[in-house]
Amino acid sequence: MFPRARGRADPRLCPTCQKGRLNLKLGRFGAFIGCQNYPDCRFTRQLGRDANGVEPRSLGLDPKTGLRWK
Repeated sequence: MFPRARGRADPRLCPTCQKGRLNLKLGRFGAFIGCQNYPDCRFTRQLGRDANGVEPRSLGLDPKTGLRWK
């Protein structure tokens, strides 16, 4: 869930405050990643969306399995 990023020793280190660790949290709009130093640090990233806030779109159905490609 927290892949090692280039140039950062700890993948859970908050990129904003550089002190807190990122944790999985649940809010009214769904799951998200947030800094443990909230409210001092307000870094968050919603799960299921890319860095620009765009949800993955469907690419169609797999003809063999009938499952939706994402």
